[in-house]
Amino acid sequence: MNPLGEVRILEGQPLLEGFVRAFRASVILLMAILAACSGTTEPTAAPTAAATPSLANSTGTTAPSEGAEPTEPPVQPCGSGEPPCALPAGAYTTSAFTLTMPAGWLKWTETTEGGELYPAAAATGGIHWMIDPHLPADPSTTPATGAAVRAAMATLFPDATASEVSATAVGGAPAETFDLALGDNDPTEYLAVTTSNFRLGPGEKARFIVAKRGADTVIIVVDAFSSADFDDVVAFTKPLLDSLVWG
Repeated sequence: MNPLGEVRILEGQPLLEGFVRAFRASVILLMAILAACSGTTEPTAAPTAAATPSLANSTGTTAPSEGAEPTEPPVQPCGSGEPPCALPAGAYTTSAFTLTMPAGWLKWTETTEGGELYPAAAATGGIHWMIDPHLPADPSTTPATGAAVRAAMATLFPDATASEVSATAVGGAPAETFDLALGDNDPTEYLAVTTSNFRLGPGEKARFIVAKRGADTVIIVVDAFSSADFDDVVAFTKPLLDSLVWG
């Protein structure tokens, strides 16, 4: 049988004609059977691809939407680098005192002579503290009483409004306090230590607390960035000051 399926009868073999005919019939029958079993059929249609679910209905992980780039790097836990850093809840000890901190507060700056604490990077206010600060323009002048600090602030901020100095206590020790509401001044450095200068800006309101720790003068300033937020800032800093223990 050739590739076309034919049986060819060779000349000179008449005696085999009957056999060949029978064989030929058998081959034709076999071919018919094979064609019935394996003949060409219409190909099965390719399966339809499943529809891709939309992101709105999908319950799987989707690519995050592209948001604005942060303007500030994320704040790392304290101990992993330089301030600003996030303080753990619990005791926070400075060179002047120890405070009991709630979770999430930030140590914005800190030296052995002073520092800044805020409840968040976008806070409405926080705490400045300093040991034996001097006036930025005159390092030899170190106001050591509530009255002296108030007089210095009146000179620096002539359009500010200040309350009278009154007695208070912090950490179980006597202290003096007054409030200062600023006007339309430029951001101005108001007190300084060797390594840092502290400033107040227009429209801020601050509470000054002047205390003694041995021979040192410690000044704590509760600073609200807007006078409108002053009461709230005083309220959320009060638990910290109530927890103060002198070092």
